[in-house]
Formats: sequence, structure tokens, C-alpha cells
Amino acid sequence: MKNALAIPPPAPPAADGSGVPGGPMRLPDDVSAEIRGNLLRSVVDPQVAVRRVASSAVSASCVASAAGEGRESLPLSRWPELLPFLLGCVESASAEVAAGRPLSAEAAAAMDGSLLTLRKVLEDAPAQFERESGPAFATRLVPALLTCLS
Repeated sequence: MKNALAIPPPAPPAADGSGVPGGPMRLPDDVSAEIRGNLLRSVVDPQVAVRRVASSAVSASCVASAAGEGRESLPLSRWPELLPFLLGCVESASAEVAAGRPLSAEAAAAMDGSLLTLRKVLEDAPAQFERESGPAFATRLVPALLTCLS
């Protein structure tokens, strides 16, 4: 799935009979929404292997979109819920730590998957991330990270 998201297969030949492909395939909006939802659920899965694969798929799709070449699988601009979801997971874990409570298994998995995904996206497409997330994201993320790491 990761490779199909990162490099969509070519579209079938154009309907005009010329035999020329119509460019890369594009996911229909409903399919894209379903994939995004499944990936977000997988990012916070209790199994670490599932979280790792999901974060790689998220990053690969964002990076492929940032690389251009006519490919646009799941760019950050078409995934408005990604960054708020990841930030929410980190902030939730941060609130538990700040309250002096031990992290629940679910909160620990969510924080791990979210941080792993953020790390991969920031490593692989930093300019796109900065351009599309805006300064408010970093303003909220840094304090949450500092609380979690303290």
C-alpha cells in the first residue's frame, strides 16, 4: 500500500482513443478519506509494527507529493486532519505527564505513533511541512514535547 500511495500507477489510456495515458491515477475523494482514516487509526495501533508501517505510509505519501513529478497521492494540503490528530495525541500524553499520571498503554501508543510519524514527515519533507502546517503548529508542539520529555 505504501508504494501505491507514494507512486500511483499510470492511468489507463485516454478515452479519446489516442492510446496516450491520461497521467497518474488519482484517488477518488471517498477512497482517499477512507485510506486517511485507516492510516490515522493505524498510527496509534497498540502493535508497534503496525504503527511503524502506518507512519512510513503517511510519510511516503506526503514525500511523494512534495517531490512533484505530477504525483499527488495524499499531500498535507489534502489531509487537513493529519497534523491536528498528531498534535492532539502528543498534547494528550503531555497533559497526562503534566498531571503526574503514568501514561496509559493507549496514550503511550498514540504518542509513540504520532512522534514517529512527525519525525518521518519532518525528515523527508521539511519544506512542505513548514509551508503547510504554519507557525501555530510549532507553537503548540514544542511545549507539548518539552512536557513529555521532562
